[in-house]
Amino acid sequence: MTVIDMKHPAKAVFLVQAALTMGIGSIGFLILGPAHAFSAVVGGSVAMIPQGLFGFWVFRQRGARNARLIARNLFVGEGLKLSITAVLFALVWTNADQLETSAVLAGFVITVLRTWSPTVRPRPDCLKILILKRRSSTQMMRFVRA
Repeated sequence: MTVIDMKHPAKAVFLVQAALTMGIGSIGFLILGPAHAFSAVVGGSVAMIPQGLFGFWVFRQRGARNARLIARNLFVGEGLKLSITAVLFALVWTNADQLETSAVLAGFVITVLRTWSPTVRPRPDCLKILILKRRSSTQMMRFVRA
């Protein structure tokens, strides 16, 4: 069993996007066929690759002492991400004759929208219950009912 070190913040986003892209491809294969599936995976990859590079570029340095450098990397990384996305779309549209346009765009849009949505986090109520774990069960029941 392989364990992936998730200490780098960009790894989690990249892995979620990769899984989403493969899921989109699988659904496209089951519903519409292999041409749509491949097209959707290509579209998801056009979104996933620049976003992954952006994340690794921005978070090369960490910590409060590197705040200015991180902010500068954020702007440079965003420019690189947009440029790489444009280059990848240019490569896709010039070299791929058998791709389904709607599937490519759907894969791209779904992957980008997933990037914008918040990651899965525990609700604040769950955190409060975990913090109150050492209190008595009567106090815990009053908190849960509230």
